[in-house]
Amino acid sequence: MKPPRQPAVVGVRVLALTGVFLTGCLGNPNTPTVITDTSDPVVFSSIDLRIGTGVAAAIGDFLTIEFTGWLYDDTQPDNKGQQVVTTVGTPGTFVLGVGQAIAGFDQGLVGMREGGERRFIIPPALAFGSSGSGSIPPNATLVFDVELLRVDEAPSFTITDIVVGSGAEAANGDSLTVEYVGWLYDPTQPDNKGLEVDASDGTPFPFVLGVGQVIPGWEQGVVGMRVGGERRLIIPPDLAYGSNGQGSIPPGATLVFDIELLTVG
Repeated sequence: MKPPRQPAVVGVRVLALTGVFLTGCLGNPNTPTVITDTSDPVVFSSIDLRIGTGVAAAIGDFLTIEFTGWLYDDTQPDNKGQQVVTTVGTPGTFVLGVGQAIAGFDQGLVGMREGGERRFIIPPALAFGSSGSGSIPPNATLVFDVELLRVDEAPSFTITDIVVGSGAEAANGDSLTVEYVGWLYDPTQPDNKGLEVDASDGTPFPFVLGVGQVIPGWEQGVVGMRVGGERRLIIPPDLAYGSNGQGSIPPGATLVFDIELLTVG
């Protein structure tokens, strides 16, 4: 399906680490785990520094974390060489296991519980590979200490009327004009509105309802609106941009849209 419009490019980079989109799965949260990866001299490893007591993270959940990362250096205590990134004091939220973070995170955070802290050693194949990213050089093995602050389940498709209009009612086949704003869904923010990724910006957007000109969440969520009304849609990825994303919208993104219906023709 086509988007409401091509989203503005705002450079979404979840947790400042999403340069490589890979996915994976890893098991038991309560014991240290070592995975053999013969393509790198250092294997992926995960060890719990503190076992949490809250909800366990699962694929598809929204995780809020803080972390610090270092270049791997086997001559230094805990193998922590030069520090390359930290989000301590500025936690970030992402969806686990859908490619919004590096593969080592998607693998290593599965099963971790709220309140826990884990240390990962992540070889290049599960991090930024032969390209590197920013201060992370090519083929770098990394060490991360990650604290899991919060786990939120993914929401279902939701329609909420903010203002009920009094004009003509939108039906499939009608030509509509709307104003709208769209955000990445973020359970830690007011009204779940995270980063803004698209907006009509004062220019009414025209489309024909029910013929595939907009994403499925709009096709379903706008039917029955009346002119003058405003509706909020929470749209899961299978009704939005799926596992590929679109422009500034990352893979597996749930979206929030506020839509005002201006005309029905």
